[in-house]
Amino acid sequence: MSQNLTRKRKYLLSIVALAVVATMLFILLEVASYYVIVVKGANFYLPLELNDRENIPAVGPASTDYYYELGWEPAYPNEHGYRGGARDVSNAVVAVFGDSYTKAHPEIEKSWPYLLEQKLGRPVLNYGVSGYGTGQAYLRFEKRYMNNHDTPYVALFIMSENIARTVNVYRGFYRRLTKVRPTKPRFILDKEGAIQLLQNPIMSAGEVKRLWDIDFLRKIGANDYWYQYYEQYNLNELVGFPYSYYLMKAAPYYFVRWYQRRIQNRKIYEDLYAKKETAELLRKISSLFISRAMELGSTPIIVFLPNWKDLVDYEKRRTTIYDEYFNDFRRNQYTLTFDAMDYFSVALDGGKSVSDFFISRNDGHYNEAGERVIADGLYEILMDLDADRNEPLAD
Repeated sequence: MSQNLTRKRKYLLSIVALAVVATMLFILLEVASYYVIVVKGANFYLPLELNDRENIPAVGPASTDYYYELGWEPAYPNEHGYRGGARDVSNAVVAVFGDSYTKAHPEIEKSWPYLLEQKLGRPVLNYGVSGYGTGQAYLRFEKRYMNNHDTPYVALFIMSENIARTVNVYRGFYRRLTKVRPTKPRFILDKEGAIQLLQNPIMSAGEVKRLWDIDFLRKIGANDYWYQYYEQYNLNELVGFPYSYYLMKAAPYYFVRWYQRRIQNRKIYEDLYAKKETAELLRKISSLFISRAMELGSTPIIVFLPNWKDLVDYEKRRTTIYDEYFNDFRRNQYTLTFDAMDYFSVALDGGKSVSDFFISRNDGHYNEAGERVIADGLYEILMDLDADRNEPLAD
């Protein structure tokens, strides 16, 4: 009898010990998973803030306002919407459109549009907005430039990653961040290949709360490339406790992402330049900018801006992910298309390193040296184009 009790006690103790070990392992796994997904921010599910229905945050990047026709837009102290304060811009040389690489350095006096303005001695209107895709940049050209300004030149700047934003409706589908971002309009190609504009699915800032509705996300995701991309990995859902479950479920994609970045040295948007539909969409948006600018009597310029990875690719392979696309566009679509890599490559070939031109690898934006490279390159472009004009642009 006593032997049976002893066996039962040992059996129970073993079960308790196993339960304790299993609990500790689960806690450790859960803590590690929480660190990866929440603290580290390696979240490939929908934005974490969508779990918090009680505290709906302000939308958009810092210092911007929600704007239905564009998605978001900075509130600058002038009536026309360019970066900077009100001033006389009747003699402006060029208006520039693009994303944060066009908006440029956080300190205006260190930004390439300001430096270019100093070299020209005449205003440069900076319409760059952080987070914009090429479609938004074009729409801002329509909204803020057309019927408001008359400059000899207008320029559309395409940072190489912008092609990924062009096929995006809700930034949270593309960048699985822990911060909610607004939705935006986007262009699509219809069955005949004609370009069409899909309006912003959220009408006002007050409707941002619709993003907390998973059915609404599925609805707008039907027109978003990145929603469909993550759908194949079953990542279009809200993540929460137990985080270890969601981490293990996302393990196949974590491996894919790691393999692309570490082994293949690729970005997830790299394939978009090889996809006929996405490449054609970027081409048609750019062509629309060109044709409308010409109708206004301005000379349009298209400029591709390289990011950190593009400079690294040039160092290693003497090419970029957009190089073939750029050459084809310039050869067959529009000759006044320029690649700013041509200016960085001279410095890199002369012994400069990639880090010499960026604030940091994590930030990814140009530092003062990088801004000067762009300003000098654009000045050279404008002077070459202006050689045959009766009245010189620069004072």
